[in-house]
Amino acid sequence: MSDHVFELLADFALNTLADAERDRVDAHVTDCDQCAAELATTHAALASVAAPLPGVSPCNLARGRLLDALGEGTRFDDFSERVARLFDIPVGKAQRYLARIDDPSRWAPGPGTGVFLLPINPGPKFEGSMSGFVKVNTGSEFPEHTHNGDEATIVLQGACKDPDGTIYRRHMDISYGRGSSHSFTAIEDISFIAAVRLAGGFQLA
Repeated sequence: MSDHVFELLADFALNTLADAERDRVDAHVTDCDQCAAELATTHAALASVAAPLPGVSPCNLARGRLLDALGEGTRFDDFSERVARLFDIPVGKAQRYLARIDDPSRWAPGPGTGVFLLPINPGPKFEGSMSGFVKVNTGSEFPEHTHNGDEATIVLQGACKDPDGTIYRRHMDISYGRGSSHSFTAIEDISFIAAVRLAGGFQLA
């Protein structure tokens, strides 16, 4: 990718950029492995400078972003390779997308109460597909919808139940063909989260 943002990475790591510039750098680093590697180096350098200072416990969100940048992993790392294949993206990019799941600001309201969407850009093999993560809060329903194309899903967290009684849990794969329809409800104490790729999108009933 061209138009790298090397000159902004130090300020980004120090959280001194204006919101608009910070959002631009954040989006760029997600799609640019070279800048992501440089950002990790910047974080490591800043950490070494701060080592003699008294320790301060970061908030969970800041800690998660820092650990991801330093390559120390997130709670969804065991899904990295599967998600990379699902979306036709490099494993490193899949890890960065997975790290966004625990950032509430990344989620947008979806169809229905308690339903949220976090879209991502798939690789060239699945260009044009509706791709990203779906979150459904406990007890909420993703409303009935018809698939305009084939749908492939990986359950990352929690469990959901289809109207026919079928239950899908963490690590399970779900697939639906073009023209199929269903709804589903999150049934565990923790929100249901899944990685979804759907050709052509869907139509609500």
